[in-house]
Amino acid sequence: MLPAILSSEINKPNIKFFIFDSKSDHQVYGDKDFQEYHWDKAKFNKVNVGDFFIYRRPQKASEVRNQFYFYGFGKIIDIKDTGESSKKNRTKPAIGIIDLGYRFANPVLQSDLENFEWKFKQRGSTWEHFFQQYGMNEITNIDFIRLLKMGVKGDASFYTDFQLALDRRDEDYSAEDKIALAKVRGNGYRKFAQQVKINY
Repeated sequence: MLPAILSSEINKPNIKFFIFDSKSDHQVYGDKDFQEYHWDKAKFNKVNVGDFFIYRRPQKASEVRNQFYFYGFGKIIDIKDTGESSKKNRTKPAIGIIDLGYRFANPVLQSDLENFEWKFKQRGSTWEHFFQQYGMNEITNIDFIRLLKMGVKGDASFYTDFQLALDRRDEDYSAEDKIALAKVRGNGYRKFAQQVKINY
């Protein structure tokens, strides 16, 4: 089961769910995990305030050889126009501000999903062309919840940590404090990344 407050957020009317690809080189792409996500609305204009997403590290950027993986989730609470739109180049850059961000203690690896029954799209015998090349995919509520449950399975601290994040948000902390939980979880993630590099 998921925390009641999270379930109520997920089940609100008109909420959509996505997979956001995130590269490891954020200096190039401008993303800040669990804080903000950058994309071009001219190429993908489906995300709205209130929508949820799960992070995916694509295979080409993955620390795990020959595997992509899912490593956390969050909610878009604001979408800002960067003011750098260009009619000539047909671009409309946007920044999604993230709340309720949580890093999985145990990332969901590609190998964990071989028998996963996707609802948003039927997968063939391989993963080739399954995810959109642009790096943003809309999925179903069912896909999202199943991936989320896989990500927090065995994480005994998830319920207490998530409630802590909610308490901090409700106390009207600054933006820096709102994402403190994700920073804490980051230490474990770095250990995971280091370990898989050793193993491979």
